[in-house]
Amino acid sequence: MQQDAASKTDPGQRYPENPANHINLAKYPLNRLGSPEGARLIALCHKRLARTGVCHLKQFLNPAGLEVMVEEAHAAASGAHFRRGTHNAYMEPDDGAWPADHPRRLAMESSVASVPYDHLAPDSALRALYEWNPLVSFMGAVFGDQKLYRLVDHLGALSINIFRDGDRQGWHFSDSEYTTTLMLQSAEAGGEFEYVPGTGSANNEADYAVISRILRDEHNEVRRVPFAPGDLLVFAGSAAIHRVTEVRGSTPRMVAVLCFSTRTNAVHSDEVRRLYWGRVQ
Repeated sequence: MQQDAASKTDPGQRYPENPANHINLAKYPLNRLGSPEGARLIALCHKRLARTGVCHLKQFLNPAGLEVMVEEAHAAASGAHFRRGTHNAYMEPDDGAWPADHPRRLAMESSVASVPYDHLAPDSALRALYEWNPLVSFMGAVFGDQKLYRLVDHLGALSINIFRDGDRQGWHFSDSEYTTTLMLQSAEAGGEFEYVPGTGSANNEADYAVISRILRDEHNEVRRVPFAPGDLLVFAGSAAIHRVTEVRGSTPRMVAVLCFSTRTNAVHSDEVRRLYWGRVQ
């Protein structure tokens, strides 16, 4: 990920939509993190992250909130950029510096349409959720009381990935440090989120050997999350390799991707922006 001082979005802008109206606050009191209930929620997330590498919050959205955001996703779908092609697990350009069979060069196939941040209406409920300070505070608390920031990337700070029949997302590490995904609509079949925790430190041959087995589907510790509409999934996508299995059927899988960083003015790399949205500006 690189730094970009210029942005077409204003993280401090206020929107009329109130995210608190769309969240199951009785179960997930993001607006009261300092309360005993908030402390229990953070402790629960810490426990789940330590045990599984992800924090799966079922029914994070209330029914009304889910309905509104699904409608928004369908309305924005016409602005999605579709890509079909290959990439390596590290979402980096192949400069030929590694052997052809090295995990940094092995090609993963992906096909997905993605709606960029600048195609979402400024007053949308989904965008308002991303711009909601309690969500940023919650993410920071979940990941060890860190000071986190929204990305200033006008393409990838917040996006909606749309998987239609035959689409998939190959094994990869996220370009952003911390990722929150919000399931809006499940596919009729397939579209499973799979991951292997503790795989983001691939900087020596022992680590690369593990990644190589995963990429070749020879690893026996792949985990799957039963991700349902309205659920929120919090994980460090840069520290756990993950993928979405092939979608089947006429109902597309639709998931919002909300990205955060420990750095100010962070954006995705140009490589990732070209892959997902076909442009860098």
